Amino acid sequence: MTDTINMLDHALALAAKGFKVFPLQPNGKLPIWEGWPDRATTDAATIRGWWSDPLTGGSKPYNVGVCTSGLLVTDPDAKGGKPGLVNWEINDAIFGTPDHPVTITPTGGQHHFFKLPAGINPETVGNIADSAKRESPLGKGIDARSWHGFVVGAGSVIDGVPYRWQAEAASVADLPDAPDWIIDKCKRQVVERPDTAETPEGLTLDTPAALHRATWYLQHEAPEAVEGDGGDSTAFSVACHVRDYGVSREMALELLLDHWNDRCCPPWSPEDLELKVGNAYKYAREQIGCASAETQFEPLPDQAEAIDVPIERAGSTAKKRKFLRLKDMREIPTQSWVVKRVLLATGLMGLCGASSSGKSFAALDWGLCIAYGIPWHGIKVTQRDVIYVAAEGAVGLTKRIMAWRKAHFLDGPEHDDAPFFVLPTAVNLLDSDPNIQGLISEIKEHCPDPGLIVIDIDLMPAGALTALP
Repeated sequence: MTDTINMLDHALALAAKGFKVFPLQPNGKLPIWEGWPDRATTDAATIRGWWSDPLTGGSKPYNVGVCTSGLLVTDPDAKGGKPGLVNWEINDAIFGTPDHPVTITPTGGQHHFFKLPAGINPETVGNIADSAKRESPLGKGIDARSWHGFVVGAGSVIDGVPYRWQAEAASVADLPDAPDWIIDKCKRQVVERPDTAETPEGLTLDTPAALHRATWYLQHEAPEAVEGDGGDSTAFSVACHVRDYGVSREMALELLLDHWNDRCCPPWSPEDLELKVGNAYKYAREQIGCASAETQFEPLPDQAEAIDVPIERAGSTAKKRKFLRLKDMREIPTQSWVVKRVLLATGLMGLCGASSSGKSFAALDWGLCIAYGIPWHGIKVTQRDVIYVAAEGAVGLTKRIMAWRKAHFLDGPEHDDAPFFVLPTAVNLLDSDPNIQGLISEIKEHCPDPGLIVIDIDLMPAGALTALP
């Protein structure tokens, strides 16, 4: 049986050497959540939170993932008779490698650790997977991991057999530079493009919503760049993340200087940080604003106005109704999802069920996953601001929220500022229009662009759903 206490110890030991770690599935090799390249860390408190069970007080048997951005790790495989080890020895004999740390995998393979030399854009060094259809350029049976890749860390266990050091690393800072012949074979094409050529049609940069999301990310989620610990790679990744929200190059530099740079060790000079931000905007793979609401969601015009169809209550005779032809249906925007194939990004949905059947828990689970941008039971979500109208007050809700955060390793004060806003107020959906409009105005004033509004009421008045416009 896996010693779960030692699993935490192994994660902390790797982090102390400067390796950025994150949890993998117990007895497995896959991350437990999405977004691990940005969440991987060397912070001991965060790591203890990830590997600790808040219910039992013990530890969870997560294996340890090591993020390889800024590193270059080769993986010659021996499983099933693969010739990876033989081909690696041939390469080493011909081209040579400096002394470097090595781990042995449970199947007899190896992981060889190097860091990328200074001055190399980490995103230009990719991952290699040897397969039957495409042989690795390093030789049959040899994989490689670098930008946004990972390997299983020493101490992790598969079917009772551990990953173990053969030649242990002292620290990431002491890793030798990867030889040129390995880097050249792992290079991938990254095309430099002008910012304007990447901007999607209809996207406005530097909107209040984009700046809010970018600022929150920099203050609460962005990893700090540490010299000698992949600092160049971290700065590049953070700048790319800000760019993805739909922030211009100039504003990104300003935000990084104001909300992130002081936490780096040491802080970047404005000139050096400007260069890092510039590289992110030149070499990023995705379009600028790819994570913005404008690019992830269909435009949301008033559908009735868009196709000139008045929406009226049943029984109204104030206006003549209009029947839709098939061609009119083409003009209705397609639906998009905030929780893929579960929760639509637009429209009204009622979550109904018997008393104590878990309606509030389900709605709360949705809302917190969306606010934190983490998958909902393995289903992809789009991170957005969330408004939770708690008609029964915030007291009982507080315990539920804290229990959820502990179960998701997000209970530390550094995670307190997620865009999840609770409005403890009684709501009558059949109230007069001025009162309803007042509630809508308050929500818009506090949160201009919410992705989800939950109205949690104890009892839906009879006829409320049919009475809603």
